[in-house]
Amino acid sequence: MRPQPLHSHTGPPYRHSREETHTVIHQPPSFSCWEVSQSINMSNAFVDEKSIVAQVDKELKKCGTFDKIRKQVTEHINASPLVERLETEMLAKVNELMESSSNMSKEEIQRKMRDYIGNNFKMRNDINRQTRIELEKDWVKETLVPEIEEKVNKQLEDSV
Repeated sequence: MRPQPLHSHTGPPYRHSREETHTVIHQPPSFSCWEVSQSINMSNAFVDEKSIVAQVDKELKKCGTFDKIRKQVTEHINASPLVERLETEMLAKVNELMESSSNMSKEEIQRKMRDYIGNNFKMRNDINRQTRIELEKDWVKETLVPEIEEKVNKQLEDSV
């Protein structure tokens, strides 16, 4: 596999895929070549970025960094007014379901609720927006940047 040159764009790539943003709270943040290349010494014109990104990602997962961040982000989101509004909305929907069909099984009610959430784009967009807001806060960068730099430098030293 041929090494790829460093990219020179000025910001992180945007995620357009609904699948990626839908599961962002359940999966650890993944680092792009852009983020890792910010830590790479620019004197080396060709670096196997994909390999370094994969190794850094693996090491961050192994040391529990992603889990710590995920727990903190989840706590912040749970404390937000958005969650309270969504809980109220869901409670109203559950009450509506219970009143309209008293002979439904627990599994049927759960399936209808999953369908409701899955088809409620506003709710999913609100959750995704709140998650992105939390992940873009300074404390996340302050936690990750030093660790990423350390691990990237180690990978570069090992590859020389």
